[in-house]
Amino acid sequence: MDATTEIRAEEDKRNNMESQVGTPPVPDTEATPVEVATHTVEKELGLDPPAEAAPEPTREEALEPTQAEALNPVEPELLVPVPDTVQEEGPEAVPPTPPEQMSQPGPEPQDKTEAKPSTSSTKPSRRLAERRSRTVEDVRREIQEFYRSFAGLSDEFEVIDKIGEGTFSSVYKAVDLHHDRYVNDYWETADDGSASESQDAPEKKPYVAIKRIYVTSSPWRILNELKILNMLKGCTTIAPLVTAMRHKDQVLAVLPYFSHTDFREFYQTASIPEIQVYFRQLFDALTFVHGHRIIHRDIKPQNFLYNVHTRRGLLVDFGLAETEPDRATRKCACRNWVPGVQLKRPPKPLGGYPKNDARPGRRSNRAGTRGFRAPEVLLKCPDQSTKIDMWSAGVLLLCFLSKRFPFFNSNDDIEALVELATVFGRRKLEECAALHGVVFETTIPTIKDAPVQLEKLIEWCLAAYKPHAAVANEARRQRFLRRSMLGATSSGGSTGSSDRTNYALTDDELRAIRFLSALLDVNPHTRLSAQQAQHHQFLRGVELPPLS
Repeated sequence: MDATTEIRAEEDKRNNMESQVGTPPVPDTEATPVEVATHTVEKELGLDPPAEAAPEPTREEALEPTQAEALNPVEPELLVPVPDTVQEEGPEAVPPTPPEQMSQPGPEPQDKTEAKPSTSSTKPSRRLAERRSRTVEDVRREIQEFYRSFAGLSDEFEVIDKIGEGTFSSVYKAVDLHHDRYVNDYWETADDGSASESQDAPEKKPYVAIKRIYVTSSPWRILNELKILNMLKGCTTIAPLVTAMRHKDQVLAVLPYFSHTDFREFYQTASIPEIQVYFRQLFDALTFVHGHRIIHRDIKPQNFLYNVHTRRGLLVDFGLAETEPDRATRKCACRNWVPGVQLKRPPKPLGGYPKNDARPGRRSNRAGTRGFRAPEVLLKCPDQSTKIDMWSAGVLLLCFLSKRFPFFNSNDDIEALVELATVFGRRKLEECAALHGVVFETTIPTIKDAPVQLEKLIEWCLAAYKPHAAVANEARRQRFLRRSMLGATSSGGSTGSSDRTNYALTDDELRAIRFLSALLDVNPHTRLSAQQAQHHQFLRGVELPPLS
């Protein structure tokens, strides 16, 4: 027997003896003095020894929960129900405890700081507070950057807050530090909001709105807006230009600050008298603008600021405004329109369109906000007039009466024309297209030839508006009952009513709808002008609030 065999036999004999006695096997590596001391202290304190290191997770265990479920789908009956309380996101988030582990007391966690459970009521408020704090901090940093990029701004104005942002500009609320050095009589009447904000203050601060025009705007557009604003001074329902500043490629337009109410907060609850005051001031502003042969081009709720407490309105944002072209320079076929004369329609294409069309493309100004653009804008009429603002005002009135905003919500010009054809009928859109020398045709079967009656359209919208139906007054209900009984009497026992709703329009609403139909005329030549709208029966005798 060689030496190697003797050594192996001796080791086997020793191992057998140790297993019979019950002593643990000798570890491969001896414990260090630090580990021995640590184990001794834990034993004296009654603590459990440290757990062994967990094995490395597999690829499936390391995946996100959604990815792991995708690889190992769980049967529906084995899913653990999620508690109603939603845990707060972040480092304090604790996963919900499975039901089978709730009755089994586990080892005490090493970390004594337990995550506080957050209820569903505190989660939105905390998130909202965090979002607001982030927004305030972002605005503060943006204002500091504004100061740094525009030299001399801090010497003239104290920027307080950011109150608006658009495609071509941002608007900031600021205090005019040198207000007393200049003559401000022509614009202080428009600064109606700052007085209401500082009634309890010892002194009224001269607030202004600074419009920071982006450098991406064309110089011609910036100059055009400043010229138009300077031209329109003197109207109490139009925000005039206070001053303008320039530093390198940055241009600022300083306007009066006007405290207003968000349109979404009052358009569904506004009464007919309130709507009359709103539109009387809007058409006063448009009459003044159109009197200077200027087209605003962007009439919408965000550009007519209205304060429901003071009942004052102010027309703003002339960034897309332009001068109306002279009649001698007009090129569209609509210039030949004569009242009572049917225009000859262009021939329809036979089975398709020419592959190589030699006709030049139609170029026109299509600027505006989707849902508020007139049919002639969608049809690319090159001779657009101030009547496109009247169409936009009509859409705004439609939002008030139907309690829907936005009412038209298309993605492009084609969808916008289809929306108009759905309401005003295929035949009217074809005539409107022929007026501008183009063809409108569609094969959508749901588009009827005849238009939808605006009365029926408003009734359907109001019937679908649940809050309005819930607070309908007794007089409105009695009016509907009388109409239903009248129909039953005349039809020999049958209701005889073709209404699909139980909503009856009031006399004031019917007058508003007649006014609406005169504004939403697809023919710009017969559409109401701003001056005609001022004297319409719907706005006749409307008392405006006094100027402060």
